[in-house]
Amino acid sequence: MAALLLLGMPSAAQPLIVNFEDVALGGAGFLDAGSSMSSGGFDFQSAGTIYVILDPGICSGGCADSGDQTVVMLGSDGSPAGGPLTLSRPGGQAFLLHQIDLAEGIASNGSFPPATSLTLTGTLAVGPGTVEKPFFLNGIIDAAGPADDFETFFTSPPFSTSELASITITSVGDSPAGDGAFPVDNIIWSQSADQEAPTVPTGLIATPISETQIDLNWSPSVDNVAVAQYQVFRDGVPAGASATTSFSDVGLIASTQYS
Repeated sequence: MAALLLLGMPSAAQPLIVNFEDVALGGAGFLDAGSSMSSGGFDFQSAGTIYVILDPGICSGGCADSGDQTVVMLGSDGSPAGGPLTLSRPGGQAFLLHQIDLAEGIASNGSFPPATSLTLTGTLAVGPGTVEKPFFLNGIIDAAGPADDFETFFTSPPFSTSELASITITSVGDSPAGDGAFPVDNIIWSQSADQEAPTVPTGLIATPISETQIDLNWSPSVDNVAVAQYQVFRDGVPAGASATTSFSDVGLIASTQYS
């Protein structure tokens, strides 16, 4: 048996960008924002220290995206690394994430070993569970100027199709804590044009097809705009999505109870 949970997914609004250019540096080349800051309609929280950097010379030339203001994650309490960075919208407003620029950092500074990989974990705005996507960096520490080594990651589904309450970026690297410093820039996101949740689907019928497959059918939900898709959760974990009122849940284990 599989548990059905609906997520209303209407067409997204116009994509917006968070590029940290709205953070006032007071004429300095960088800002130590501590463990929290706001920019571009998002709140940022970290266990480490958040720096907004304009002048690449602040970190030996390798932590600013083409001379624009860039967020760089470093450590806290003497930890030479980047603490997890969580971003969310005020009041828990849902959003979709489309792409993000990430890089290793920072150049020529042994006190801050660079990240070698990053993982994005999104908390779903509706229903239980999270979505996750790892990013393996190219091993080239970011260099300032036109030849910067930021990599643009197009998050694709489920980040660009699931309404999120927050996203946490976690790094892996060679610091004593097992993580690493990293810069972030140019976060492309959008919000749903439809802020009213659809009704919960009813009339769920589960039909066993084989020892490893169950077909699900249900009555459609009602929404003030439209219902773009339904998401199916098995034991609290996303099992798939359907644009219709049916879904085939495969890969099951015989004689196993699912909820």
